[in-house]
Amino acid sequence: MTRVGILQIPKPAVQSTSLVQRILLDSLPRVEHVLKESWSVSERDLYAGVDIYAGALIASVEQHCFDPLEHYLSSLDALWRAEQFTLEPLIRSMFIIQDVAQAHAAESELPEARDLIEEYTRRAIAFLTQRSVSLVMRRLEDQVERHREGEARLMSLQRVGSALVSDLNPDGSLELIADEARKLIGADGVVIRLSNDKDELRFVAGTGDDRQILRDKNLPIGESLSGAALRSGRPMLVDDIREDARVNPEFLNVSGGGSLLIVPMNFRDQPIGVITGTAITPATFDDQDISILSLFADQAASAIENGRLFRQAQDQIAELEALHRVSQLVSSSLDLEEIFQTLYEEVARLMPADAFLVALARPDGLHDFEFIVDDGQRFPPRRGLELSAILADGLHDGGMVVLRDVTQHPQYARANRFGKPGRQTRSVLAAPLMRGDQVIGMISAQSYSEHDYRDPESRMLRTIASQAAIAIEHARLYRQAQNVAIAEERARLAREIHDTLAQGLIGVILCLERLDLTVPDDDEHYRPWVERSLELSRSSLEEARRSVRDLRAAPLEGRTLLEALANLVADVAEDSEFEVTTNLATQLPSLSARVETALFRIAQEAISNARKHADCQSLDVQLTIEDNSLTLRISDDGVGFAVDDDALSPEHFGLMTMRERVLQIGGVIDIASTRTNGTTVRVTIPVNTATHQEFTEDTGNTHNG
Repeated sequence: MTRVGILQIPKPAVQSTSLVQRILLDSLPRVEHVLKESWSVSERDLYAGVDIYAGALIASVEQHCFDPLEHYLSSLDALWRAEQFTLEPLIRSMFIIQDVAQAHAAESELPEARDLIEEYTRRAIAFLTQRSVSLVMRRLEDQVERHREGEARLMSLQRVGSALVSDLNPDGSLELIADEARKLIGADGVVIRLSNDKDELRFVAGTGDDRQILRDKNLPIGESLSGAALRSGRPMLVDDIREDARVNPEFLNVSGGGSLLIVPMNFRDQPIGVITGTAITPATFDDQDISILSLFADQAASAIENGRLFRQAQDQIAELEALHRVSQLVSSSLDLEEIFQTLYEEVARLMPADAFLVALARPDGLHDFEFIVDDGQRFPPRRGLELSAILADGLHDGGMVVLRDVTQHPQYARANRFGKPGRQTRSVLAAPLMRGDQVIGMISAQSYSEHDYRDPESRMLRTIASQAAIAIEHARLYRQAQNVAIAEERARLAREIHDTLAQGLIGVILCLERLDLTVPDDDEHYRPWVERSLELSRSSLEEARRSVRDLRAAPLEGRTLLEALANLVADVAEDSEFEVTTNLATQLPSLSARVETALFRIAQEAISNARKHADCQSLDVQLTIEDNSLTLRISDDGVGFAVDDDALSPEHFGLMTMRERVLQIGGVIDIASTRTNGTTVRVTIPVNTATHQEFTEDTGNTHNG
């Protein structure tokens, strides 16, 4: 190799060098001089390899083929891709070499050398230009592809950003984030998992091939690859999951292999979860995919935090609204049933309350479960029960009871349980009803499924319980005052009847008995009137005494409606000369006191009318439930009366009173009677009107009291 200035040319043997080769070799000093004059300093450094071109040109002439030149020009592709030179200086140098060599050939009077040099130079420039254009087009295509990918990335981020702004529910946003990320990084599946208080990563969103998604499996942070990414705060890239022992074996069994990319999600430098991309093909992901997935991890963290803040704000608003409604109830209602129902509705809005209980303490240490709801259905009260140890231990000193799984409690087997059969509560939250420092009862929300009642729910139930205790105490005092007032009024009426009407009737009877002794037995003119007067007076006195007895001891006091009706029928059967039959339901829903009183008084009035006026041989009393309706039916086989003519006349005050009572409780009354076929009084009231709840006769053991 001979060095001539900046040109290095293989020096052939002199005896084998043709005239053209000699011309080229002889031209090299002049080429070096011209190049030095035409190149700038930077170009001189940049294109020092042009001497290789000259050597390739000489080799092509010597070999009579274009291969050396083509090999040299092809080697420039790497410089093109690295953008280390431009085309113009190189072509200019090639023309300079041609011009100098042709000038030397002209001086040497070798025209064939000029043509050969021009041919090789023309072919070299054409090849270089064609190859350069191809490389430029390829570079432009790559740029277009990169721009397209960048545009797709921006559009994807824009869609995600719009979703985050417009929808504060993170579930939909996280699904969108997972789907957009999957498309951009070419994954077969993308999953978002959040850490929980059990040191596990739980599934919250995922999209793609189901084989790449473990939806129902929580990943332990301490053992999984996702946990390693979360702890370290760095992305984890696995080209082949079959070669990494930290990959979840269940996922490996389902997917069969492939690549895995895990990026941690952080909010305010605190790890909250991971976003994972999976692919069936190994070595699918690269550094660019890590960057893209990291962007989506930031978006997902923002969506989760925005959703958390939104839910927190919504919960606070709901809590304030509930407290406002409960406060209004405290100041406006003295009806215990209304208070209990409102408490249940408000608690059910704020937390799981598949079952709900209100129990009030009694002076004897037992509790009356006044309000029992199971799966939205109201059940009759259960009174005089001991509070189970599950609740009593926690509520004794005014504390709370919070149980995630009540079935694991050691006293679970001895707990009071009632409600629908086959339903079992799992989680329990209970708060005491306090009067000063005294526990006067409790309210409890319970969930069928395992639920973690958290501090906000616990605080909310305690606050509601404190408000409810005031309302319940006021209602109980009001009810006691009402009962005292009613008892006093009943006693006053009993005294009035006894001291006035009854005493007057006794005087009348004594006078009539005296008259009866003086009227001869065979007196056909006065004897019938005296006997009739005595009969009516004695009957009226008996009615007065019965009224005094009823007023002194209220028939429903301490009894259910069924028990009170049974006692009433028994008294009628004992005192009357006609047969009495009954058909009473074995069980009734928890009727309001107003409905029970109205139904009993209607039955009492209808039976009294039959005794006084029907002259019947039999009386039938029925109280049944059918098609969610409660029906009271009292019929006799007596003389009857014309309903259309007489029912609303002033002397039928009892019938008017029955109609008014039925109207007040939201029922319907039907009185059917003729003057020869007896009388039937039928009262029908929907159960949901009488109880404010649907009713079925099924009972079971689900509530934990």
